[in-house]
Amino acid sequence: MADILQIYDDIKLYTTSDKFFLEPHVNPTEILVIDRITGEASVKDVKSVKIPIPLDAYKPVCGFLGTIRLISGLYLVVAKYRILIGKINGHDIYQLAGAEILPYARSTTHLTSKQIDDNNTYERLMRAALETPGIYFSYGYDLTHTMQRLHSVASDFHKMSLASRADARFLWNGHLLKDFAHQQFERFALPVIQGCILLLKHNKQE
Repeated sequence: MADILQIYDDIKLYTTSDKFFLEPHVNPTEILVIDRITGEASVKDVKSVKIPIPLDAYKPVCGFLGTIRLISGLYLVVAKYRILIGKINGHDIYQLAGAEILPYARSTTHLTSKQIDDNNTYERLMRAALETPGIYFSYGYDLTHTMQRLHSVASDFHKMSLASRADARFLWNGHLLKDFAHQQFERFALPVIQGCILLLKHNKQE
C-alpha cells in the first residue's frame, strides 16, 4: 500500500478571546486558526501567524475531532488523552481516554435561562458521548475500512486524507468534521470509530 499522510498527533492549543490556534508540537510548518466570532477556519503558514499570548500558555491536546453546534453556538472538540492499545501494519492504534469541548462564545448572556439550562444539558450529553468506552483512532491507519479492502483499492485512494476517504458508516465524528473536508485540513482532521478492537499477538513457530 502507498504511504498515507500522517495526521498531526501532539498539538498545542492556544486560546485567545477571539481565536483558537492549533499548532503541531514538533517542527510545525502550518497552523490551524479558528475564529471564535465568525466560525471561519483556515490552515496558514506558521511563520505568518503571530499568537498574541505567551508561547508556553498552551493546552496540550492529541487530536482535533471537529466542531459541533449547540444552542449557545459552536464548540471545539479535541482529544485530550489516549491509550496505546497496539499496532496494525506498523501503525499505532489508540483508544480515546479523554476529550474536551470548548465553546466559541465567551459567555451565555445572549441566552435565556431556559436556553442556558438546555445548552448545559446538551454539553453534558456531548461529554458523556465522548466518555463512552470503545472510541478508537489512528494517525496513520484507516480503521473504517477492512484490511482486505485497503489492499484492493486503487493507489489514488491511499493518497486521500483519512477523514475524506473514511467509510461514513463507521465514522463516529463525521458530523463534527463536516466543515473540515477541504484538503487544507487533511493533517488536522482526526477520524475516530466506536466499537471494539482486539489485537492479538501471533507468534510464528518455525
